[in-house]
Amino acid sequence: MLQRLREAGLADGRTVAVDATMLFANAALQTLRRKDSQAGCREFVEELAAAAGVPTPTLTELAAFDRKRKGKTLSNPEWESPTDPDARVAKMKAGTTHLAHKAEHAVDLESGALVGVTLQAADRGDSATLGTTLEAVETAPGEGPEQVVADKGYHSDGVLLGLEEAGQAAHIPEPRRAERDFEGKPETERVVQGNRERLASPAGKRLQKLRTEKVERSMAHLYETGGMRRLY
Repeated sequence: MLQRLREAGLADGRTVAVDATMLFANAALQTLRRKDSQAGCREFVEELAAAAGVPTPTLTELAAFDRKRKGKTLSNPEWESPTDPDARVAKMKAGTTHLAHKAEHAVDLESGALVGVTLQAADRGDSATLGTTLEAVETAPGEGPEQVVADKGYHSDGVLLGLEEAGQAAHIPEPRRAERDFEGKPETERVVQGNRERLASPAGKRLQKLRTEKVERSMAHLYETGGMRRLY
């Protein structure tokens, strides 16, 4: 389909916008197991309770002990789901914690066509997953996009330097932060300033408007209307 769109001149893929969203894994936090001992959540807390002098707690006592214990965490390096090992413990936009996956879309901004979709670990930051999604986009065999538009979650010095090295112009808003000191970092200063100038231009503002409209629409279509918010 993408080949036909390109042949018709409807999706050249030269300017793409990238964004990500969290999808619920079809697995419950209660089923998590320790990677080292394969103990379930309840077994693990029972062991801790016994070590703390509560050898045979009731379910209510166990829940109270678990709430109050120090260092409580469900870290991904220590826990995994036996039914979906690729799922990761992650905070959703609503603030709740679930096992999840991260879907990332690359959308051609002229046509709105999806030109790249990847499913990635939910505990990986946007700046860490951007490169993988861009690798899935080909404007022509062996060629990638010329301009990359994203939101401020993707902004980092490494991302800007990497995009420039690949010959791709970045359009990524900068998070609010204190004034930066680029002493001894001329290359970083150059790419950051270049990104700022592109964002402030009329063309840059237009691309950001298109990003909000077209990338988020693709996600609403697939995951809300299409019922794919929970992955099996």
